[in-house]
Amino acid sequence: MRIDTLPYSGSRLARFATQNGYRVDDLVLYGGEEYEIVATIGKERMEEAQQAAAAMGAKLLVLGETTNGARVVSSNGPEIQNKGWVHLT
Repeated sequence: MRIDTLPYSGSRLARFATQNGYRVDDLVLYGGEEYEIVATIGKERMEEAQQAAAAMGAKLLVLGETTNGARVVSSNGPEIQNKGWVHLT
């Protein structure tokens, strides 16, 4: 999978990251504070899915594209690591 867009909004996260020596991408991917529902949708069904989401007052954000292989890479950086926040420990 190739990730092109990370799900976050606002400049407050970027300001916090800069002030505290973090990368925004690392906070979004591994920080554990934001929750998103992630799904794969074929290109031929994307418009239909976006319309269905809009009918419910929601919006779909296209994060990237599935590719062959098990790796997850960012289009602007290194391979995304299999790590993150461990909940309920």
